[in-house]
Amino acid sequence: MATEWLRIATWRQRLATREGRLRAATRAAAVALCAYVLVYPFCLVRYPPITDLPFHAANTSIIRHYSDPAFHFRDQFYVDPLSAPYMLQYLVGAALSFVLPLHVAVKATCVLLLACLPLGLALLFRGLGKPPIMGLLALGLAYSTLTHWGFMSHIGALGFFVGSLGAALLLFEGGSLRQNCRRAWLLGAMLLLTLFSHVYRYPFALAGVLLVAGLAFRRGRRRGDFKLFGAALLPSLLLFLVFWLRRDHVTGAELRLEWAPSRLSEFPAHVFGGFVKSVGERERLNGWLWLALCGALGVGTYVWRRRRGSAGISEPRPSDSPPDVAPMHPFVGEDLKRFRREAHWLIVLVSLGLLGLYVSLPLTWGSWFFVYPREALSVALLLLALLPGLPARPLAELALIAGLALTCGRQAFLVATQWLAFERLNQDFYAIQTRLPPHPRLLYLIFDHAGTYRSTTPFIHLPAWIQAERGGSLYFHFVRWGLYPIHYRPAGADTPPTLPYLLEWHPEAFRTVEHGTWFDTFLVRHRVDPGIVFEADPAIHLVAHEGEWWLYRRDDGSSP
Repeated sequence: MATEWLRIATWRQRLATREGRLRAATRAAAVALCAYVLVYPFCLVRYPPITDLPFHAANTSIIRHYSDPAFHFRDQFYVDPLSAPYMLQYLVGAALSFVLPLHVAVKATCVLLLACLPLGLALLFRGLGKPPIMGLLALGLAYSTLTHWGFMSHIGALGFFVGSLGAALLLFEGGSLRQNCRRAWLLGAMLLLTLFSHVYRYPFALAGVLLVAGLAFRRGRRRGDFKLFGAALLPSLLLFLVFWLRRDHVTGAELRLEWAPSRLSEFPAHVFGGFVKSVGERERLNGWLWLALCGALGVGTYVWRRRRGSAGISEPRPSDSPPDVAPMHPFVGEDLKRFRREAHWLIVLVSLGLLGLYVSLPLTWGSWFFVYPREALSVALLLLALLPGLPARPLAELALIAGLALTCGRQAFLVATQWLAFERLNQDFYAIQTRLPPHPRLLYLIFDHAGTYRSTTPFIHLPAWIQAERGGSLYFHFVRWGLYPIHYRPAGADTPPTLPYLLEWHPEAFRTVEHGTWFDTFLVRHRVDPGIVFEADPAIHLVAHEGEWWLYRRDDGSSP
């Protein structure tokens, strides 16, 4: 009998060891997949072909080099954090730039913000009682149209938004005092990070967690159970109210809604629309393959659970504190199942609300641009949370990672290939960069946008990298929109004049005498010599030419 028990114990030990090794391999595969999808494309290029990223790099540099007289930023800008809490990307990038080159720090910040999508979704899955590893499904949305535009802060805020829903669900599940204090801190952090990533997404996060609180109250939570919840909300809510009272009213004062259900046909393009022509077709095919994987995962898991008779609800871990110090009696058994089931309906409600905004919000709202297309990614991310919970088995997790490697990995490889082609094309820009003086007063004109398969030109703001790495002034800058904590000094020594709106998109409207007298450096992308543009000012001369880039300078002593 003792021998038989020894055999059973040995078999169980071997099984546990084998399962442990398999789980370790699963975690290693998950890390490798994330590194390939999120990091690898950024390693191939100095400047990623992301439309708005050069100006986000410039803003990061302004924070980093604000006190450096060699960059001429203090006499040009002032920083007012309370006017717009849009700071996380710039603070993280500036901090990283103390140990990394600026362009590497900016790319590393982009990777961290993109990683917020799977991390936030993992937290929401955890709040819904499903394996957090399912958050890896969000890797299929890492290179959406918003990423190619450069809305990195918004993407990070979206990850924190869904993470705040998960943190609120965990908080109201109940547990020991220590557990709930940690969850309240987590919820407060998610809301603060949402606010500091992108203030536009914060009201959605606030509304979402209040809906979760309403659901918890409906399920029997007493008023006293909401003390930690209120404490978690308070810091971000106070900061948002400060911003609301100090905001620039021209940034979004006139909101005109319209009902346009025909936009639903644009939905795929607003999720997978970063490229055009044959590359765009491959991009959309990869998107459909990823969507098919999500559908197959949902159907397969649903069938498996029906056969097993499992509802897929995991019980909360036992409390490490005695019951008399628990601020909330934990939901267990049928109460927990009912709470999580109704939480799924809450996710459906929030998704329908965001879809309603997608078909009713305008494309532009004051200084905000690309407004309604942002909700396509929001809806797609939330709908992933409705998938059935994956079986808590290592083989199922490995199957998930393998499927994502074949779909998300394929999409990342497509992006990496196109970025590498851009890097080769961009060698002329790197060469002409070396001919620019430090802290130039730079006016750039992009006549030619050809050379890539991007649906939105990656050249339109590319020269902003010059300000990021050399300082100086630009004739056009995002800070003029009043959406950022950085502002021009009204009469700063290096503050450029205000030129016609959208001149950067219409360089043919440039007039040298009318628009260019303040500037001493002119950078042009054109297939032929653009000297005719500067004929009206004989002090401006060609000093360098690399490929399609032409560099002109004003003679010494001619600039004001």
